[in-house]
Amino acid sequence: CPVSVLLEYLVLRGPHDGPLFTFKDASPLTRVRLVEEMQKALSVAGIDASHYTGHSFRIGAATTALKAGVSDAKIKMLGRWESSAYQCYLQTSREELASVSSV
Repeated sequence: CPVSVLLEYLVLRGPHDGPLFTFKDASPLTRVRLVEEMQKALSVAGIDASHYTGHSFRIGAATTALKAGVSDAKIKMLGRWESSAYQCYLQTSREELASVSSV
């Protein structure tokens, strides 16, 4: 469960101010380091990591928020989009497309 893992991490992290994700020395996990670690993990899993970047998280977050019923206005705010460009990133599953095409 992601929540229990996050709670365990918070115990290990300790109660200090600053970014949520930090290393043992309290230095922040940067976007560059996150992407590097993600690409390493994907490669180890046999997945072509060249298809995944930091932008993948924005796409995934927007799509997940939409599926959870979050309003467009909140998706824009959380993703720091000033335009409706975020709508280009929303991904529709094959199941959703199939259900619409059968109507």
